[in-house]
Amino acid sequence: MPSPVFTFIGPDSATHMAEEIKDASITLPRAMIIMPFVQTFSIATEPHIGTSVMTAILITLTTFGCITNVATASRQMFAFARDKKLPFSTSLAHVHPGWDVPLNAIAVSYCITILLSFINIDSTVAFNAIASLGTAALISSYIISITCVAIKRCCGEKLPPSRWSLGQFGGPINMLAVL
Repeated sequence: MPSPVFTFIGPDSATHMAEEIKDASITLPRAMIIMPFVQTFSIATEPHIGTSVMTAILITLTTFGCITNVATASRQMFAFARDKKLPFSTSLAHVHPGWDVPLNAIAVSYCITILLSFINIDSTVAFNAIASLGTAALISSYIISITCVAIKRCCGEKLPPSRWSLGQFGGPINMLAVL
């Protein structure tokens, strides 16, 4: 069973596509704040339509979850390639005119995902170890980012200007998030 930490991948994937979103500094925080309310409403209504519908919903959510994972990976690959930090950077950083997306990075991400899906792990212990490694890496990336911001706040350094801020609650929220 996947770790609950993977629920962060949905809103996290949106941040990796921020360069493609119009007025991202306002749009992304709004979407991240609204999402839990939509989920709470969905849980409160408790629809009992049947196994087939619930299975279809599960398959759809899994499919879209895979798409957001590939979208996140491809945008990260594009960003690293754009900064010349990956092999074949020129090709991976190419944005196709008219499509305005890094199609090569998306294709490579899909290929890697497909190849990884062919790995057959007979041992549940080995599978859980690999899944736990992914979970630990994801949590570590959040902790490192939040800790860097918290250190800047504690040292009295100015944070970069932004249109959306937690204001005076930012410091305590950063500290709570790291715990």
